[in-house]
Amino acid sequence: MRAINRQIVLNYVRDRGPISRAEIARQTALQRSTISEIVDSLLEEGLIEEVGAGRSTGGRCPTLLALRTSGAAAIGIDIAPTRTTVAASDLAGCVLEQEEFETDHDFEKTITRAINAACRLLEKSQGKIEGIGVSLPGLVDPSTGRLLYIPYFKWHDLDVGPRIAAATGLEVTIDNDANAAALAELWFGHSE
Repeated sequence: MRAINRQIVLNYVRDRGPISRAEIARQTALQRSTISEIVDSLLEEGLIEEVGAGRSTGGRCPTLLALRTSGAAAIGIDIAPTRTTVAASDLAGCVLEQEEFETDHDFEKTITRAINAACRLLEKSQGKIEGIGVSLPGLVDPSTGRLLYIPYFKWHDLDVGPRIAAATGLEVTIDNDANAAALAELWFGHSE
């Protein structure tokens, strides 16, 4: 339940920010104490920030919260049939920097180039990357990070997630391209 409440608060700040704790409480029906605890945690983690004071309706001016968008937060790797894109984005989903190259039919060449690009972006971010998401055009097992089969390349049974995690030291999530596009649309309103 705590994780769900945390996600609700983070989504409200992302979608409706700047927003006060009191406004989140009114709109979500969560207890103010729960919201304060979650907000304190999100502030400490650097996921949100205090951006000023709102208008008072009689008491103290409320502190407004917004998503922290300064600096990179995640790296996305999209391995598509013709091009591979490796990009660093902020919490709002805005691409800050990216590298692209032709996808090679040789898995080793493609994954090595993708890992090298991710490491360069990680170095430029000065440690502000929280994780890596990988999109692949085929069957994957998100629970293990394993690529099961990509018909276009004839790639099968490859440990994509664990390999990238070992090279970068970050948590890696993989999914097929259709699911990744649907999640981007849901979270950010665009599936780019």
